[in-house]
Amino acid sequence: MKKIVLSALGAMAFCFSSSALEIAVTPGSLNASKLTINNTRDAQLKLSGSASAADLELLKFISPSIKTLDLSALSLPEGVMPDMMLIGSNVESVILPEDLKSIGTSAFASSAIKSIVVPQSVTKIGDRAFAACSNLVSVIVQGNPTLGTGIFKDDVNLTEVNFDADITEVPDRTFENCSKYARPVPSDVTKIGAYAYCGTALKSVNLTKVSEVGDFAFANCADLVELDIDYEHEMTVGKGAFFADASVAELPFLYGFYPSLVMAGTAGTVDLDLNGDSIEEAAFANNNSVRTLRLGADVKSIKAHAFRNMGSLETVNVNPLGTNIPETDDLAFSGLENAEGRYDILLHVKQKTGDVWREHPVWRLFNIVDGGADVGSVTDSELANVGVTRNGGTVIVRSNGSIDSVAVYSLDGKTVWQGNPNADSAEIDGLPEDDVLIVKVVSKGAIKVVKLK
Repeated sequence: MKKIVLSALGAMAFCFSSSALEIAVTPGSLNASKLTINNTRDAQLKLSGSASAADLELLKFISPSIKTLDLSALSLPEGVMPDMMLIGSNVESVILPEDLKSIGTSAFASSAIKSIVVPQSVTKIGDRAFAACSNLVSVIVQGNPTLGTGIFKDDVNLTEVNFDADITEVPDRTFENCSKYARPVPSDVTKIGAYAYCGTALKSVNLTKVSEVGDFAFANCADLVELDIDYEHEMTVGKGAFFADASVAELPFLYGFYPSLVMAGTAGTVDLDLNGDSIEEAAFANNNSVRTLRLGADVKSIKAHAFRNMGSLETVNVNPLGTNIPETDDLAFSGLENAEGRYDILLHVKQKTGDVWREHPVWRLFNIVDGGADVGSVTDSELANVGVTRNGGTVIVRSNGSIDSVAVYSLDGKTVWQGNPNADSAEIDGLPEDDVLIVKVVSKGAIKVVKLK
């Protein structure tokens, strides 16, 4: 081992080995060994003794040959690791002092560090402390420090962070763009900051104890399939919280307010139920799985592009609203217009309220049908007892119970045929062969509305 002992006056003694350099430091003395630590070809450096802030500043220029830095026997000024102390360094392994109290802003940012143990003595980790460390794979946090923002941001190979304590908050941008990170949200977390898990490899998220989800907190999580939410537990959700999560199997039902972009570009639910005061701009844009949209009685406002390019949408059910038409932006359903500027979408309204909806500048562009309590496709499991098919100008209806009534409408809402079969099947002939038809069936208390092309 090569050893250098430094006093404040710079006196030195040397002991050589092939791969390790050890320097004993007194406050202000490290400058005398600046050339050594800048140019050594040793792979390891151990500092012991007591350092000043000026000593630690010199470590920004540590030799690229040093891969292991041992600070375990070094006393830092007030127990603080300075801001940007090892930013951009080639150091791969650091042993921290057991009495360390604070890790500064960007202290290890953009370094080559691969793993680290944060000792129990640390009470604060500064903003971006380990950000953009492309080699960082695992971190152990032994204490319960206050966490800064973005501490692991852009750590593209990070797979494991173990918190010994029960943390209750994941700050803004903590794991943003950690594309291999799939560790579950800690079980006691109640607040998740903006972009906290954006761009991660999470597959499922348990939010049953969470009361606040920040803007874009789980956006761009391509592998996210499952969202577990306690609907009896109040939770506020920021804009874009689940933006572009293309694999989500089922969209969660949120109460009260749907922020901008909250589930835009997110897959999943075939039937989407919304009952919040406001559906904000582009909240569900570019969703190509929803076929039936149901709006509850509390919906008061629908902003521009709220349902933009929702290309699979076949039916909108506004039955609970009665004649209380929400304030609806002209572009709420942008991208869904046909060549005539209308929507080839069935609007299912409460019985005898169709005339009110036909007067509205947006909703009149839908194919409005009065009456009924529910709307769905023939594949809905809860109404699978009713089947509707078509063969040219003939519509065939079958049920496992008596069919009370059948009504056939054109796209503009005009009645083409209606009757009361009072049997478990019915064939209706002589219908227009080339027109799109809307068929409403009532059987055993179930109401089914189907669009047939």
